[in-house]
Order: sequence, then structure tokens, then C-alpha cells
Amino acid sequence: MTGRDAAVAEYLQQHESVHQFLAGVMSLVDASITTYQRRGFKHLMISFGCTGGQHRSVYLAEQLAKRLSARTGVEVLVRHLGLESLLK
Repeated sequence: MTGRDAAVAEYLQQHESVHQFLAGVMSLVDASITTYQRRGFKHLMISFGCTGGQHRSVYLAEQLAKRLSARTGVEVLVRHLGLESLLK
């Protein structure tokens, strides 16, 4: 199972530390996007990593992508390198 699976997401959502981490990430990323857009930059890369690259980092990347996709002028591309290497 991965961070895309409902059971993993439900497990992670039970932990306040996950919510706090995501809130901190969103704050930092929101500020960065605002600055990037104001300065005319077109690309911003955000990366997560964890021991296995299948659960927590995948879940967080998916949650961040969902929230960022709702912003005007933001196109989101998600790649899970850890998952991609497992599927080969």
C-alpha cells in the first residue's frame, strides 16, 4: 500500500503531527508561490522524502497537490520517484 491508498491516508490523518507538518508546508509554499508569481518565475519544485518513499511522503505530496491545484495560475505536476522505481 502507498500514501494514495485510503487506509494509509486514514491512518496518517489520525496523527496531529501530520496535520501540523502539512500546515507548515502550506504556509511556506503559499508564501513562495506568491513571491514567485510576483517576480515572474514560472517553476517551483517541492520535494518530500521519507525512509521508504511510499507512505508519508506520497500522502503529503498528494495533499499538497490537491490544495495547490485549487489556486489560480498554478499548474501542478506530481511525481513519486520512490513509487516509480518500485513499479519498474
